[in-house]
Amino acid sequence: MIGDLFNNPKQPPKDRDPLACAPPPKPKEPKRIHPNSVKSYRGVNISKRDGQVIAALTGSDGMTDREIMHATGLPEKNSVSPSITRLKQVGIIVEIDTTKCPTTGKTVRIVKLNNGDKQQCQIKEK
Repeated sequence: MIGDLFNNPKQPPKDRDPLACAPPPKPKEPKRIHPNSVKSYRGVNISKRDGQVIAALTGSDGMTDREIMHATGLPEKNSVSPSITRLKQVGIIVEIDTTKCPTTGKTVRIVKLNNGDKQQCQIKEK
């Protein structure tokens, strides 16, 4: 074993772990993220279904949740209601009136696209 050390000093002895004397790895520094990137990430991201709702409302003077459901081809009203609520919260659509639903007889909302401030939206499938 001593002969091995003198004959080939670049290699550690065969019975020792070569990493035993290695210094610990340096911790990685966190990456700096540009403030504009953070703002963009926290901006409005809409799902594929949100995009379907926006497409259904495009060119419309207003629609009920059930009418949007039929326009998108989705199977039930509960498929579009969360998207409508989310888009309303971020200001992309607005409630403009109420009407009586011919199917249920209940008072329902009528929504349309907000023609005010145009917001940039990135369609992002979830």
